[in-house]
Amino acid sequence: MSRRILLPFLTILFLSGATFGSLLLSSSPTSWDDGLRHITMARVMREEGIDQTWDRFLFGGYLAEHPLDPWFLADVSYIPFTAFPDALGLKLYATLGIAALLLALWYIIAPMKLPAPWVTALLLLVFVMQGFYGRLVLARPFVWSTVFSLLALDAVLRRRWVQLTCVLLIATLFSQLFVFPLLLALSGVAWLLSLRDRRAAITATTCIALGVLAGVALHPHPVSYVLYIVAVFLRIPFEARSLNLGTEMYPGFLSATAPTAILGSLVLICTGAHTEGHKIRLRALHEDGTTLLAALTACAFFAYLFAWNRMIDLLLPLLIFLCARVLKHIEPFAKELFTVSLAPLLPRIRGGTLLLATLFAAALCTIGRAAAGLYTTAADRVLAHAAPLAAIPAGSRVLNPEWFLFPLFMHGNPHVRYATGIDNTFMAVTNRSAYQLLEVTFSPAATLPRAVVDTRAWISQLLEHFPSDYLVLSNGWGKNLLPLLRVTPGLTELTESGAKIEVFRIERGFGGE
Repeated sequence: MSRRILLPFLTILFLSGATFGSLLLSSSPTSWDDGLRHITMARVMREEGIDQTWDRFLFGGYLAEHPLDPWFLADVSYIPFTAFPDALGLKLYATLGIAALLLALWYIIAPMKLPAPWVTALLLLVFVMQGFYGRLVLARPFVWSTVFSLLALDAVLRRRWVQLTCVLLIATLFSQLFVFPLLLALSGVAWLLSLRDRRAAITATTCIALGVLAGVALHPHPVSYVLYIVAVFLRIPFEARSLNLGTEMYPGFLSATAPTAILGSLVLICTGAHTEGHKIRLRALHEDGTTLLAALTACAFFAYLFAWNRMIDLLLPLLIFLCARVLKHIEPFAKELFTVSLAPLLPRIRGGTLLLATLFAAALCTIGRAAAGLYTTAADRVLAHAAPLAAIPAGSRVLNPEWFLFPLFMHGNPHVRYATGIDNTFMAVTNRSAYQLLEVTFSPAATLPRAVVDTRAWISQLLEHFPSDYLVLSNGWGKNLLPLLRVTPGLTELTESGAKIEVFRIERGFGGE
């Protein structure tokens, strides 16, 4: 095996192994996030067949009224991991996702035939940002949409039409996030037209259409899927001012140090190359798609800064791809730069060696810090905290104002139906009044040390929208409401006070005079 292949391969193997090993330090899952609901759905799919819809778990919100699974192939992808205990299965899934992202980056960078240490350094950039790495170990399926986006863009740039069709077909079946590889592929069509390569543009458009249409046609719920994309997915991100969206849907300006530093370093290197007489021809940059890549990176960067910080999922990989493209254009200058001796301080150490060592140290630091954080908070994420839900009879309806804990609740008892979950905005789409009542849980009145909420009136109004048999609330956001709920007539506490998750039975006629 040549050094050009061996060093990146060993780097991917080492980083994936280090990640998995660090995650094993804790017996708890890395989070109670969406990965938990996906693996629970996968377990149901394994036992009952893959044609499942989310209304089996929900009786309120958009997905309760429109039976479908917008994450169809994503849920299927978790099925092999249900052979393991869920916490271990999710860690394996997260590790596989990280390895897939690194392999995808290597795949699209390899044709440039850059020196192996450069490729290794570029792969290590995946680990320089704590927040990005933290999202990767959540074991959510979005990392695969990033992989599909990179492969779709690469397919257009290299005119690989079969690859483009297959990637978009799989991405469309995988989840709603297929819109990102679709947008990148369509931007590639615009680039082809700018090159006046009409034939390639028509071929690309045909492949894109075939891939997406085939994906929709093969989806178990094609019509509902398309309606969901239009009515919900393409609408909610633009309603941050009127809805309480998750933190990932707000600007990432305060956490932009790493991408800004990478972008700044790239600009400095290009400036240095120009100063030293290494001219970069704009036409050459445009012909190989570097200008397209720069434009896409700029769009992702500004969207990340000023709109949605979850754009980091796409921004950092695009930035790494852009770095590789630019380095190829200034390869002679970059070789001179990376072989410069650090004399007189360290005459035997070259600049490239120091950079590689620094990035390796940064990657290990990122992995280590994440592992330490997960280890010290492991007790807070024990799945046994949801054990009280298992006592709720199958078929019951459960009122759960804390929508973000739905994955844990669903895992604790997948045989009941919950009022809300996955995303609180799914409720806002169908019933704005019900959404506002659920938001009381997070209001200042509820989070005061001595909450000032009329719990009887609040629960009564919620029951008008969500006729329920049980109420569940955590000792997190709901901790200041719990003392009031314990003395609310018509509610019977079924768990011990102080439990992480508390369950109340809602008596018949609650709220009646």
